[in-house]
Amino acid sequence: MSMKQEKSLINKLLETVPKDGPSSCTSTVLLHGPFSPFRIQLSSMISASLYKSVRLGKDSLNATGINECPEDTHQRMVVAGAVSINFPGSLLLVNETTMMPSIHGLPALICMLFTPLMELRTNMEGTLFTGALCGLGWNQKNNEPVYPDHDIEVVFDVQFDVSDIAEINHLRCAINKLVCDGPNGLLHMGPQRISHLQEMTCTALINLFSKPRKSVIPYYYEKQHKWNEVDQSIKMELPQKDAVLKGGIVYQLHPLILLNS
Repeated sequence: MSMKQEKSLINKLLETVPKDGPSSCTSTVLLHGPFSPFRIQLSSMISASLYKSVRLGKDSLNATGINECPEDTHQRMVVAGAVSINFPGSLLLVNETTMMPSIHGLPALICMLFTPLMELRTNMEGTLFTGALCGLGWNQKNNEPVYPDHDIEVVFDVQFDVSDIAEINHLRCAINKLVCDGPNGLLHMGPQRISHLQEMTCTALINLFSKPRKSVIPYYYEKQHKWNEVDQSIKMELPQKDAVLKGGIVYQLHPLILLNS
């Protein structure tokens, strides 16, 4: 568009503006923006504050959150050491924040590694994992969530497979051995065994985070925040009941789901 055409377009737009000034306006419209594509937009992950606005505190190190790669649409994670809420309850103010590395799939990995319980989601064809519901699980008597406010519905934007879930379970098993007091716990290990387990866990974490993964279009499960949605015929529970009864674990192993080929 030439400069002459731009000037003509501006004049036409100005002609549509009322000449009587603000008094001739019949309505008021609240405008938002402009927003820079380099500024990060935060949102909470847990159900209780999913629709609340999130703002970085002025005293936080990341008070002006900058996204150095605005063309990268993968999810990122910000961890806060202090969270407060305003009086109406519509705004979360986060301080002492840390911007986690830009690793594709990191928010999902963190949730799956450290959640008490997890239920995997699949697409309609049952050919791939599309997400996971993380939290305290559900009450088997009434099928209601144990603590729905803190449940997290994770939607994958990279591809995870059975080997990833198996590796996560392997790490959870190692953590149990390092922090629990059961018969396989830390008190029953020698220094060399502890050192070997620590090195193995560190290496497994690095491999899990650095593994290249194929990007996928996020698929939003129809019944979000609903537990016990997996057909028992395709669900593989991993044996761990004895350890649970003896109090020798922190993290239960995630059950696997058989995918269709």
